[in-house]
Amino acid sequence: MPFSQNTPSPNDQIEHTPRQRNACGRQQQAALLLGFLAFICAAILFGLRAKVGLHLFSFGDESEKFVAAQMLNQGMHLYRDIFAHHGPIPYMIAHLYTNVVSSTDFSLIRLAVVFLAGLSCLSISFSPILKSSAARVWAAAVFVSVLSSVWMLQGIHMLLYHQIGGFLLVIALAQMVIPSLLSEKMTRIGLFFSGFSLTLACFSAYAFGPAAVLLVVSTFLSLMASQEKLGSYVKNFILGISSAFSIVVCWLILFGDLLGYLVYHFYFNQKIYAAFIRFSPRAIFNAFHLSFAPQRRVDTFSVSFLMIWIAILMFIALHKSQKIKSALLKIGALFFLFFAILFMNPRGMFGFYSAGVVVINFAVISLMAALLLQNQLSKLSWPRLILPLLFMALLVVGTEQVSRNALSSPYKVAKKDFLAYVADQKPEQGGIYDFIRSITSKDDKVLSLVFNPSLYIKLGRLPASGHYYYFPWQAKYNRASVLGYKIDICKDIVVNRPPVIWFDNWKVWGGYAIGKYEPCVPELIKSRYTPLNGERNYYIRNDIAHEMMLDVSPVDYRLRPGSQFTRSTPTKLSMMTNDSGNPTQLKRIGVMFGTSGRQNPGDAELRLHGPEGVEFVQRFSLPDLTGRKYRYFDLIPAQYTAGEIVSVTGEGFSAWESYNATGDVRTCIIYEYNNGTKRFTPGCPLF
Repeated sequence: MPFSQNTPSPNDQIEHTPRQRNACGRQQQAALLLGFLAFICAAILFGLRAKVGLHLFSFGDESEKFVAAQMLNQGMHLYRDIFAHHGPIPYMIAHLYTNVVSSTDFSLIRLAVVFLAGLSCLSISFSPILKSSAARVWAAAVFVSVLSSVWMLQGIHMLLYHQIGGFLLVIALAQMVIPSLLSEKMTRIGLFFSGFSLTLACFSAYAFGPAAVLLVVSTFLSLMASQEKLGSYVKNFILGISSAFSIVVCWLILFGDLLGYLVYHFYFNQKIYAAFIRFSPRAIFNAFHLSFAPQRRVDTFSVSFLMIWIAILMFIALHKSQKIKSALLKIGALFFLFFAILFMNPRGMFGFYSAGVVVINFAVISLMAALLLQNQLSKLSWPRLILPLLFMALLVVGTEQVSRNALSSPYKVAKKDFLAYVADQKPEQGGIYDFIRSITSKDDKVLSLVFNPSLYIKLGRLPASGHYYYFPWQAKYNRASVLGYKIDICKDIVVNRPPVIWFDNWKVWGGYAIGKYEPCVPELIKSRYTPLNGERNYYIRNDIAHEMMLDVSPVDYRLRPGSQFTRSTPTKLSMMTNDSGNPTQLKRIGVMFGTSGRQNPGDAELRLHGPEGVEFVQRFSLPDLTGRKYRYFDLIPAQYTAGEIVSVTGEGFSAWESYNATGDVRTCIIYEYNNGTKRFTPGCPLF
């Protein structure tokens, strides 16, 4: 009879003779040693993959948290001055990183996710259901192994609420939900951190609220089945909830806005955003639309794990139940637990959206495998140990094999091609980035639309609006804002006058053009900004473009190499006159040389002339010149109106020049003035 009082529990202690106890001890030691070796190998593998994951893929949903953290450091407030409709936990982590590690270089921020993975691993190893050291080590080894296989495939390495919620709920599952289901005594610290982690998960995304409630209900039913007194458990659980709640609320008071959090995270998501994503509660069952397509294999494998560990839990829980009423309550607890996992992915989407569910399923299946091993360790039968060890090996090898033939989310890239998608989250040097930095000051704010938040990090410039990206749901809310919470992006463009706007006019989801949902944005850009020649999507404010001679259409000018310099004839530089209101003193110029694809020996001299006998001479080495690159010369600040290049001991090089149909020819020179402004020769490269 399955509910008989005489039925032994899988974890019941069996009396052994001294000889049997010695044999059992040797068996435990062998399993423990083997487990340590397995864990060391798994940890090394995970460490190597986590290291790669620090710099793999740049994803806008993650980068926008980093930009918001930089804005917070400037005194702005989340949910009031900074638009956000996600929960505060990812922003809190990013904000902490900017104050402890770096405010500009986010290359190490994903270590926060590695830390959360470590905490969930510890919670599994020290779950009250595991009594054996060998079982604890094996649980950690299996979890770390299977997690490393899909670490980057499911975007688990990124700082997103899906992953954060998954790791946090693993703590509650291992320390509270599953121990109560198996009638094991929960620890005070385990209950505290269960309440703490469940609360943080809810603050990661309110969508996790139903899952958290279902887990609490599941625990409550399990305790009723075991006839446990709730008072001894509730105190520590509530203390954990209160501690986490207090921390988040205090942060929101200091760096956010409590009412704004309710408006943007709850009202906005439920009233505005839900209509765009067409949310339906039935979507949770999409997880069972199984597919072996490369982009769905990990999700399908995860669902198979869910069904296996639910079945194992049901068998053990019912085996321990001594009465029909207790068994029914345990079945009810399993029912709520099952739906709690499904509600971790309420939109029923795949890839990185289901990362939390994948983490949970991998964690619990590892815990169940270790529990099965623990049960066999007391049987004094070496052959019986083979089954749980084979089961663990199947989990690890199977997951790794599935991952090798899967495609990653969100970029659908195979493992073998990962390294081609390295993207550091820090300011980038050279090219357009140096150019934008050169025409703006550190205090200047730019704008990136429709959605490219990582650009702020690459440029090292803050956003000019609290809407530092702009989607149709933001525009819809602004047309019917509530309680005075509204950020007007067009007003911000007019008032803040960002010197540079990056604008790609992307149709969101292929159907929403910003010209339709917020027409004032493209109208302002068209009327007040000038496209940057040769660099699509970059727009420079008209007054700056005019001052730097950037408002001349590239069609009017063409580029060509000038005549080669010779030792006998100096070549004059066709310099632009200073008629733009800039200070007359030049402090630096860059001349774009051509070398005909070779390195030329010898020296040459730059000679500049100005009014009242002003002269400047600087000798430079020809081997240092690079083809189609600007060579910069630091000047004695003065007014210079003419110049020439004189070959001293070398030749075979030239200066590039632009020309138009009217016969206007100008040497490609970048002019830097002593007040920090620049001018660029029309038709010439900008860097």
